[in-house]
Amino acid sequence: MEENKENRSFFRSVTNFFSGLTATYRRERRKFPRRNKVYISEAEIGNDKKFITITNLSKGGIGICIDENLKRGTSVKVTFSHEFSTGKYKGKKVDIVIDTKVRWSHLVNSNDSGVEEKKEFDVGLKMDSLKKDVKNYYHAMLLEIKSKMK
Repeated sequence: MEENKENRSFFRSVTNFFSGLTATYRRERRKFPRRNKVYISEAEIGNDKKFITITNLSKGGIGICIDENLKRGTSVKVTFSHEFSTGKYKGKKVDIVIDTKVRWSHLVNSNDSGVEEKKEFDVGLKMDSLKKDVKNYYHAMLLEIKSKMK
């Protein structure tokens, strides 16, 4: 009887340990942490130029909101400005141009009541390789945004 209680106790503690790991993993499954920042930006999609809203920035990609569903693999050139308030680029305003490809696209809101509503899509963009100067500015910007989040 004593041995049975010890075994249950051991297995319960192991189960609790792995349950905790799983719960932690489910909360944030991103490869790179989010840097929430909203920019109104210009995007070149094929031969069309559109305004988009940048909703997320990370080392691996850019999250945007747009009024059309983009197919996976579509090339998108994103242009936006950032003025540095800290760090070695303090006071400098930089235009950042990044070539990306659509990684995923999801409908955000639609209305089932029959009333036509503007549809929006959250789109994940994967960055192509960045030029050295753009990469330096982009990473400095991410660090600045991260420091302001604390």
